[in-house]
Amino acid sequence: MNATFLNGTVFNNTFINNTIYNATTLAPTGSQPQVSYTVGWIGVITAIIFYGSSAAPVKLRSVQESKVDPMVYQLYYSTAIFLANWLLLIYNPWTFSYHGILGACCWVPASVCSIYAIKYIGIGIASGLWSGCIIIVSFLWGVIAFHDAVRNVPLTLLGLALLIAGIMGLATCKNKTTTTANPEKSVNKNEFARELPLDDIMEIAPQSPTSRYVQNGAVMETPAGTVGSPTVPVDMDDIMSRAQVRNKALPDDLSNPSHPDLHDDVVHIDVSTVPKTVTQRMFTIIRKSREKVIGGICVAGTGFLGGTQMVPARFDTESGVLFALSFGVGCMIVTPIMFVIYFLIKRERPQMHVKKALVPGLLSGLSFSIGNVGSTYAVLSPLGLTIGYPLCQVALVVMGIYGIFVFRELTGVRPISQFFASAILLLLPGCALLAIFGKA
Repeated sequence: MNATFLNGTVFNNTFINNTIYNATTLAPTGSQPQVSYTVGWIGVITAIIFYGSSAAPVKLRSVQESKVDPMVYQLYYSTAIFLANWLLLIYNPWTFSYHGILGACCWVPASVCSIYAIKYIGIGIASGLWSGCIIIVSFLWGVIAFHDAVRNVPLTLLGLALLIAGIMGLATCKNKTTTTANPEKSVNKNEFARELPLDDIMEIAPQSPTSRYVQNGAVMETPAGTVGSPTVPVDMDDIMSRAQVRNKALPDDLSNPSHPDLHDDVVHIDVSTVPKTVTQRMFTIIRKSREKVIGGICVAGTGFLGGTQMVPARFDTESGVLFALSFGVGCMIVTPIMFVIYFLIKRERPQMHVKKALVPGLLSGLSFSIGNVGSTYAVLSPLGLTIGYPLCQVALVVMGIYGIFVFRELTGVRPISQFFASAILLLLPGCALLAIFGKA
């Protein structure tokens, strides 16, 4: 009888950590314990389903309406991960490794970033972007740091290119912005505030040689083009008839009864012909894109840290799947520390929203825990960091489906068709090429 040794244990169709192994189905993945290809593929499928479902509770109406702070939600999330992973001891002997804590040090910040990314960008697009980053980062860790052999370099690169193209297709799915045909808006002047701020004037007012400007709700006199004033020179009659003033009050000084747009106490506003300078347009774009910039930064952080979180598992030679248990313990160490530091920096008392956020947070953590066990098996299998963990990121399709059918973040035939075309024609073939040719 032929016997094979692994970490001093003889096996041939026998058990290690209660998992069936067969010498013919194993391939080297560094110096750590192995699981079979079959177990690895089951892990990938499990991770896809449950990773893809873990972000959905964040978008529940109760969580969104209560405006739960992401760090509060993360505390509930990590608590569930810590508790759920103890179930692994049912079929595995106790072992603990600091490698799991290192993985948690990557994941907890990544998870907080992902919550902000979902908040500012949306679950479908955000998950597409960070999943693409995770795929690339994990693949590079496997090839460069651990020297994982690639069976066919050109086809593997083609698979990566298809993955990236598919992810970009998913990420660029968006609803068509509709505008009303009539650019006029009726606003009751009694609902306005007393003063017209500089930002609104900069956005809506054309440059004018007039010597009048708004300050503290009054029309002031100054030489045209004066620099250094907290206001800008504007033609007030032009502003009255053409400017868009959102939720701001017109000063009483400007309430000219003879003005045609002030009849019946209603101002009819038309912004379609208001010119803007390059500077004005720039400030408008910056102001309107602030949330997208924050979301983009959070996506990048989620991608890099998420692609790195399973790297410590490759250095763990003893724990096997119990890396996930150590990971859960690490979450309960790292999260409270980040929680305290976070609210000390914000200088505010955390609002826990237990009734509205506890259950969704625990559900997110439970779903992630199951997915994390699956991805751990994938990384411990011959699929490894190069193939196994990148394939787990197909979970973004599941997340996107939640965004379309549950939360209605994407509507219309064209964007939904783009989503599924990107997933079926680009993303899935890319995954197939990686699975077939990405591992020697």
